[in-house]
Order: sequence, then C-alpha cells, then structure tokens
Amino acid sequence: MDFGEVLGKAWKIIWKNKILWLFGLLASCGQSRGGGGGGGGQGNVNFQYDNPPDNFGDMFPGFQRFVESIPEEAFIFFAIGMILLVLVLVLLAFFVGTFGEVGMIQGTKLADANGETLTFSQVFEAIKPYYGRALGLNLIVFLAGFAIALVLIGIIVVLSIATLGIGLICLIPLLCIFIPIGIAVGVFVKQSMVALVVEDLGIGDAFKRGWEVLRDNIGAMIGMALILIIGSAIVGFIVALPVMLAVLPAMGSVMYGMMQQTEEFVLGGIAVSLLCGVAYLPISLLLQGILTAYVDSSWTLTFLRLTGQKPEDADVVPPEPQELPEPA
Repeated sequence: MDFGEVLGKAWKIIWKNKILWLFGLLASCGQSRGGGGGGGGQGNVNFQYDNPPDNFGDMFPGFQRFVESIPEEAFIFFAIGMILLVLVLVLLAFFVGTFGEVGMIQGTKLADANGETLTFSQVFEAIKPYYGRALGLNLIVFLAGFAIALVLIGIIVVLSIATLGIGLICLIPLLCIFIPIGIAVGVFVKQSMVALVVEDLGIGDAFKRGWEVLRDNIGAMIGMALILIIGSAIVGFIVALPVMLAVLPAMGSVMYGMMQQTEEFVLGGIAVSLLCGVAYLPISLLLQGILTAYVDSSWTLTFLRLTGQKPEDADVVPPEPQELPEPA
C-alpha cells in the first residue's frame, strides 16, 4: 500500500469537503494529557506566611461560609443531578459520535469515488441505511470493553488485597502489554466499522471482514497506526498547549492567594483562565474536528486500498475525443 497516496488523498478530501470537519467533530465525541529556605519575593510581594492558617477555611473564610450555608439536601440533589447529567452526556456522545463516524466513512467513500464537493444533505442521506447497524456494532464494543474493564479491576483489587499491594508491582509489565493490544483492538474495530458501511455488511459479518483485512495486511496496518498515532499525538499536544497556558493564571493566583490569604486574587486568576479557555474553545473544536476527520478519512482509504477498491483519480480530466476526417 502506498502510504503517501493514502495520506495525501485524505488531506485533499477533507480540505475540498470542509463539511467533513463537522462530521469529524461529531465523531470525536464518541472516540479517543520549591526550594526551602526564606521565601524571597520580588518587588513588594511577600511569599511568606505571616500567620500560617490551620486549614482551607482559614485561608478563604468567604468560601467557607458559602459552603456552610448550603443545606445538606442540596448536596444530595446536586450529586444526583450530576450523575444524571453525565449519563445523558454519555448517551448523547454515543449517538452523536456514531453518526459522525459513519458520516466520515461515507463522505470519504463518496469523495474518493467521484471527486465532487459534498454537501451535508448528501452525506446525511448516505448515513441512513447504516446508522442502526453502526450503533449496534459500537454498543457491542462498548459492552465488551466495559465487561473486560470490570474483570481487570476485580483481579487487580483481589491481587492487591491478597498480596498487600506487592502483586501490583508484578502487574506493571502486564499493563504495558495492554497498550499495543488496545491499539490493535482499536484498529480492528475501526476496520470493522468501515467494512460495515463500505461493503454493506451485517454486524457479525463486519467483525469477520475487519479481522480478515487486519490479519491479511498486518504490516500495512501497523505502519498506518504508527503514523496516525504519533502524528495525532503531536498535533493534539500543539492544540492542547494554549489550554495548558490558560490554566497558568489560575494556578498562580491560587498559590499566591493561599500564601497571602487573598480570596479576590484567586477569583480573579480563575476568571482570567476561564475567559481564555472560552475564547480558545471554538478554535480548539475546529482543530479537533479537522484532526479527527483526517484520521478517519485515512483509515477509510486504508481499507479501500487494501481491499482493492481504488477508484480512478477524479482529478484527471479525460481527453476529448478527436473527430475523424471525413472519407474523401
């Protein structure tokens, strides 16, 4: 397989069809970072405690009074509300993520086949026949992963209790093995989903087809996985870097506020970080959508190329037929 052709074509597709950025963003919803001594400050700032407080409430009495004024029943309702909110968000992410994933596969397939600029309605109509089966496939994967996680957690808990924690040290090499296994499972699931959509298969047949493609092209799959994982990690770090920088005012204000027992300074730093985060949020979502669209498009093209489904290059314009001279 020509990695350069796949990666280059994936970029051409998502750049020409920017509507796929939206489907990439939707798909990302369901997928997947002092020294001791006398505290010498600078200027007139004193970084020493004049009277070290005994607890958090002594440092921030206003916040302590606010918390104490809240009835206990409110905390219970708040906890229940947060649990329900998380469940709703998880379900929403599941449905929306599957919708975006199928949209990316269908969008890439259509763009690769005809080279035309896609519209939202085209991709939406192409999703309908496969969405139910795609939900079923992702649900099976989620339930299987959840069951395996419960078993592993149970083994770790039992082993840690039986060996007084010593057994956890022996599990470290085993846990490292789970990283490549997890990557392989992720590639298998992705290829199964692509097979379900591209070849119009049922859920069971899609898993079989995904395994066949992975097994018969293990070298190409490993190479593509390494390229996309490393590349995504680098781009993801660059995208997340402004968020890390936005947190610095909050961290600095909290540290200074704890030393100086100044609530207003803490609240001001947190407010600055929140404003920076909100301002960067649209840019972050846009970049996340582009990155996910590129990765999903690359995996779809990988399946198409490895299974021999390579259409003619739509960018090449066929020569016009020449008129033959009339016979004398």
